[in-house]
Amino acid sequence: MIKHVVAQFAKILPNDAKARRQFVTSGGLKKLQEIASEPGSPQAEAIQTINACFPEEIVKFYSPGYSETLLDRIDAFAPTSSVKA
Repeated sequence: MIKHVVAQFAKILPNDAKARRQFVTSGGLKKLQEIASEPGSPQAEAIQTINACFPEEIVKFYSPGYSETLLDRIDAFAPTSSVKA
């Protein structure tokens, strides 16, 4: 069932900017990133087609584990002291 829904979005989203915006704001892109699919399968190809409709940073933002990646970057960040008292 989900593969049919994903395939339908893969047909609609490349040509409809309003639908892309609604897909993100409704949580669809986040849910899409959580779907496990077999590499090379029609479902995986449809997911790639949908992801290609969005800037890479948006896809990363909604991918599982990205918040942890950002927190790791905070831990590793060494600020420079450029403010003088």
